[in-house]
Amino acid sequence: MKQVLLSFFVVGFVLLAGCSNSNEIVFSSEASFSVEERYYSDEKDHYSLLILGDENVGKIDWFDWQEENNIRNVNTFNFAKLTPEEAKKRFKFLELEELPAYLAFDNNNIVLQTNNEEELIKFLQDKVPESWNY
Repeated sequence: MKQVLLSFFVVGFVLLAGCSNSNEIVFSSEASFSVEERYYSDEKDHYSLLILGDENVGKIDWFDWQEENNIRNVNTFNFAKLTPEEAKKRFKFLELEELPAYLAFDNNNIVLQTNNEEELIKFLQDKVPESWNY
């Protein structure tokens, strides 16, 4: 009887773990401030975003933002809420001029760095694979 219950528990846990949403939002004020693999997208033809800015960046519903702008190729959002001075110190390698800063990562590189949200939207819309269009 114990083996049957244990089996049900293990199967239930595996099923729950497999039902997670691939979109992920991470808010941080103490994020690791170097380009690490955790910022990279883990899927081909998808992008991971790192958005640096003040508290207003965290007020946007990024899932609605994706839908409103017909963006289907972002699988992870990472946020760091900080001042321009903090951003320049912690992200020296980015040579930031102003905030907000929008960075898009593919599987192993920064592929876009901009301060313009419209430029980010156009980039992501233009990068949707042809096979995804229906």
